[in-house]
Amino acid sequence: MTTEQTKERFTEREFWDDYWRGMRLPASVGWSTNVGHNEILKLLTRELKTRGLKTLEVGGAPGQYLAFLVKEFGAEGHVLDYSPIGCAATRRNFELLGLPVSVHEGDFFSDATLQPRQFDVVYSLGFIEHFGDLTSVMERHVRLTKPGGLVIVGCPNFRGINGWFLSRLAPELLSKHNTQMMDPADWVTFEQKLGLTPLFRGCIAGFEPGIFNRWEKPSVRHAPLKLAAAVMQRAFRWKPFKLVNDVRFSQYSMAVYRVP
Repeated sequence: MTTEQTKERFTEREFWDDYWRGMRLPASVGWSTNVGHNEILKLLTRELKTRGLKTLEVGGAPGQYLAFLVKEFGAEGHVLDYSPIGCAATRRNFELLGLPVSVHEGDFFSDATLQPRQFDVVYSLGFIEHFGDLTSVMERHVRLTKPGGLVIVGCPNFRGINGWFLSRLAPELLSKHNTQMMDPADWVTFEQKLGLTPLFRGCIAGFEPGIFNRWEKPSVRHAPLKLAAAVMQRAFRWKPFKLVNDVRFSQYSMAVYRVP
C-alpha cells in the first residue's frame, strides 16, 4: 500500500487492539431471531454449494461468521487480521468452539502476507468502510481469490437517518467510517474496473434503530434524540420493518461477486 493510500485508513491497529481486548468468547453466529445476522448468512451461504471451500475472512477477528461456515459447510477456514489481540482472540475462539482454523496475522495490503489467487471465497464484513479508496480495497480482495471464485463484502449503512442520528449521538464512532462509500449503487465503479460479475448488490435487513441507539457523551441537548432512538428501537423491532430496504434507512449494505 502506498504512503498516500495508508493515509486513507480511518482506523489504526491500536483501535482494533482495544476493540478486541476483553472480547467475550466463544463467539459464533447462527440462524436466530436476529434479522441482520440471518440476512448476512443468507448471502454468505447461498452460493456455497461445494463443501470444503478454502475460505478467507478479512479483518475477521474473532471469526464468528467463519465459525458457521466451517461447522455447517465444512469450509477450510482462514482469518486475516492485523491486530495481535484480535488474532489471539480468534485462535482462542476456535479452540473453544472445537473447530479448525488458520489465523494469519498481517496487513491486508502487504504482498508478503498471503499468496494471491489461493482462496475459493474471500469475504469481509465491516471492513471496507474503514478505508478511503474503495477500489483499492476491493482489488486486494480480488487478488486473493481464485478465478471463478467469490468475493463477498458487507458494511453497516451509516447514511440517511442512521447517519443523522449517529452524527449527534456517536460522532466519534461515525468518524471511524467512510460513509461516502456505503451506498451499494456507487459500487458499480469498482465492479467495472475490476471486471466483477455482481450476483447480488444492495441494502439488506431493513430499518434497525439499534445501530444508532448510542450515546457517547450524554447531554441535555441530545437527550430527546436518545429517547427517540430507544423508542424507535422498540417500535420497529417487528420483522415487517426488516423486509423493506433503501439506502436512506436500511441497516446494512452487501454484495456478492464472481471473480473473473
